[in-house]
Amino acid sequence: MGVAAAIFPFVFVGFLSFLPFLLAIVMLFMGITLKKEDILNALKNWKIALLGSFLQFFLMPLIAYVLGIVYDLSPEFRLGLLLVGCCPGGTASNVIVYLFKGDVPLSVFMTFISTVASVVLTPLLLEFYIGQTMDLPTQSLITDIFILVLIPLLAGYFMQRYLNEEVLLKLEKISSVIALIVIAIIIAAIIASNTGTMQTMSGILIMVVILHNGLGLLIGYYLSYVIIKDKRIARTIAIEVGMQNSGLGVVLANLHFTKMVALPSAIFSFWHNVSGTFLANYWGRNNK
Repeated sequence: MGVAAAIFPFVFVGFLSFLPFLLAIVMLFMGITLKKEDILNALKNWKIALLGSFLQFFLMPLIAYVLGIVYDLSPEFRLGLLLVGCCPGGTASNVIVYLFKGDVPLSVFMTFISTVASVVLTPLLLEFYIGQTMDLPTQSLITDIFILVLIPLLAGYFMQRYLNEEVLLKLEKISSVIALIVIAIIIAAIIASNTGTMQTMSGILIMVVILHNGLGLLIGYYLSYVIIKDKRIARTIAIEVGMQNSGLGVVLANLHFTKMVALPSAIFSFWHNVSGTFLANYWGRNNK
């Protein structure tokens, strides 16, 4: 879809005004598929879940900040990389963990924790890392994340009570597909609106985004394994650390900054699915 957006930008650019609504749909479906049983099971390992969430919000912004300086990115791309680094975990991470038979309840619970925490942590981390060099709409970011992420997530979770079991099962089956399609449309809209920029954009930004994701996965895994001594859990945490809710990064950049700021999130969204799928296949064959 990204290729189609680059070739036929006029088809997708109209979706820009619907990006907040599209993100809310993704979070609504995430809430619908959030099982009470999974949360209760994961609560037994709440220390591990908190460790993973801490690593995500500590490592990913720090890595983004360092890479932005080392590779001397432009202010807009540096902000965009930092923005995606400060985002919570996304629904794609749960799918990847399921594929390699990781700890799915832990993955879902960590995504939930980081999503709730992002209402405050995402704006505050941005303010911490880059607030001294530019004015950030911190209060507006908090409000928008609350409206676009937390409210739809909780609404979906409580909707489960009013859905019969048959409908709920059908929604659960299609939720991942719908989330992937919606995220693809969000990314396509950003690519379509940046076709001119992307034609002249150097490969440095793409390389930095790949490094950002790769270092998050690598450091997340080894730090977790050193502390927990369990490969399955360390792999689960690594996926949660390295895979971000890049759709949120795109929407926030489009609402509060510029379309160029959204590009790192758009590239990240494509790449972390590639790297995540590769790891799922590799770990699935070496699941010991």
